[in-house]
Amino acid sequence: MGSVEKLAPYLAQIADDVADSTDHEVLVAMARGRRGFALAGLVSVLLDEEAVPAREAFAVADQCCTLARRVLDPLLGSALVQEHGQGTHVSDISALVARCRAELAVASDEDVEEIAAAMVTLAARLQELFTYLEQHTSTDAEKSRAARACRSAAGELWSAYGGDSGGW
Repeated sequence: MGSVEKLAPYLAQIADDVADSTDHEVLVAMARGRRGFALAGLVSVLLDEEAVPAREAFAVADQCCTLARRVLDPLLGSALVQEHGQGTHVSDISALVARCRAELAVASDEDVEEIAAAMVTLAARLQELFTYLEQHTSTDAEKSRAARACRSAAGELWSAYGGDSGGW
């Protein structure tokens, strides 16, 4: 996973990784997108627990990410999830949670806004990826359904973090 100094730049890097996923085979791209959902869900849970003021959107965002992972996991299988899940392994998550909690404990409203803006960007990249995958899996009903469900979940994630209104 590497060092996570600040949450917003880390999320921006994950968004870049998701954007680069269209260069890969469909299932690998989906696994990389799943990583984005896993991290967005984790950040949403942490924001729900730690951010002041708490916003209902954080729990909604986590639900969207959980739905996407539940759709993808049976299709991908544990080997692909493990191979492309950098930053979502237990040891990575433990380190990320500790750093995020420390950052959020002293976060100002502006810091939370910056994290939310990074989440909007990540959600937009996930939506772009799964829109692309939906178009490129039209002959495979199972993959196409999964891509459509993930595109929808990414759209809800984007909206939950204020992407539809330019902010909260």
